[in-house]
Amino acid sequence: MRYVVMTMVMILGSATLSEAHPEGLVGQRDSLHGLTGVQLVVERIKPEAETDGFSTDTIQAAAEAVLRSNNIWILTGPERIRMPSAPYLYVNVNTVNSDRGFYSFSVVTELNQLVHLLTAEKNKTYATTWSREITGHIGADELPQAIHIVEEHIKQFADDFLAVNPR
Repeated sequence: MRYVVMTMVMILGSATLSEAHPEGLVGQRDSLHGLTGVQLVVERIKPEAETDGFSTDTIQAAAEAVLRSNNIWILTGPERIRMPSAPYLYVNVNTVNSDRGFYSFSVVTELNQLVHLLTAEKNKTYATTWSREITGHIGADELPQAIHIVEEHIKQFADDFLAVNPR
């Protein structure tokens, strides 16, 4: 029993420690504070995945629908550049078709923003300030259903965005 209690304390302790940030360092959610919107950039997926019913246009439309339903402004390129941090939400769905009727996939969703480097404050660079990633396998006939994974990432982004930028 003692070992069970010690294990529980260690697990709970590590969970709270993972949320701690050194002074002045912001977490992923906090990095969204002050944004009014984001540009959505969807990486083109492989033609073989499009043949099996999963298209870049479907990903774009699903992501836009989630952002709009949460009243998050989707910026155009010129609008994004005028923002101080020039934020863009990048979605990359990468697929590899096996010869056995399955796809291996990864879905990466990142918010990238311009940041100042502490070592060279006059220099700015893009950095990922919020991200979600998942990998897995799915049957070729089920590939179009993978849109739900993309939608879930965008919903998580929207929840974090709205938590620090209430409407």
